[in-house]
Amino acid sequence: PTKYPQTLRRGDSRIARIPIHFTNLKKECRKIKCPTLLIWGVYDKETRIQDGMLMNKLIKSSSLVKISYAGHFPFLENKAQYLTVLNHFYHYIMGELLLT
Repeated sequence: PTKYPQTLRRGDSRIARIPIHFTNLKKECRKIKCPTLLIWGVYDKETRIQDGMLMNKLIKSSSLVKISYAGHFPFLENKAQYLTVLNHFYHYIMGELLLT
């Protein structure tokens, strides 16, 4: 497997290109306990959809939504679908909060 330098710092744009299985994100994802929405552009070439699917498995209370006609920036490339998904998630979370 490819080795990545340990010297990458937060904010380094190269971090986005490192597949999840090369980082400690697996461990971090397992720690997330709150409802989590993962939004992925179907045509994302920077962060593969397989990474999103893995994160979805690792985060117990997560949902993965694939945005059509979008790459790495679905909030710009398909704003209407992105906002619809975000709106549904917001209302789901607010409903959950009202029930507790």
